[in-house]
Amino acid sequence: MHNECEGLVNQLTSYFPYIHYLWYLYSTEKLVSENQNRLTTIPHVGIIIALTGRKNDDKATYFQGIDLLISYLLMKYIDFNVYVCTNPEKIKEIIYNKNVKQVWIFGHGWLDALDFDKNPLDYSDFKEIGEEQKKDFVGQFHCNGQGKSPLSLADYILKTGGKKFVKRGIRCVKINRKAIECCINSGLIHLEPNNNFNIN
Repeated sequence: MHNECEGLVNQLTSYFPYIHYLWYLYSTEKLVSENQNRLTTIPHVGIIIALTGRKNDDKATYFQGIDLLISYLLMKYIDFNVYVCTNPEKIKEIIYNKNVKQVWIFGHGWLDALDFDKNPLDYSDFKEIGEEQKKDFVGQFHCNGQGKSPLSLADYILKTGGKKFVKRGIRCVKINRKAIECCINSGLIHLEPNNNFNIN
């Protein structure tokens, strides 16, 4: 059914160029609502959606390819959790969770910080993070324009030998969705499948 709907969307797009965005929004919101609070106590991929409180900006975050990532993890039976965050404190809780082995961050920000409107999260807050809390992969799928520092989140929390996806400059829907496909195809998600994976 999902594939039939997507095919219909592709046909309609030739007449209504922006209908893809409505499909991205619908499919992503559905997948996110179904996959929040799955688990936190076993090793897993952490998908962070950082909301600013600005309605249009927050909707745009859901276009960026989160649906591609969740669909892949479900298909491969890889443990993950979706974290929808509205403040820096929640992000810190996730980053310091040693069971979060990979971090994929979506939202708005700069190279060195994550935007929470009037209360941004400065990534240098993690400069004292412990080795056991560091990550195998860090992906910053928000804008990475120059901030106050030339250091990204990966510079603070990535394990030695870990992989990262941090590209300087402005990000957009097309660029991010392509980048996520490339990350998936490059084998950057390397947690072992869970034979007891709960798909519900």
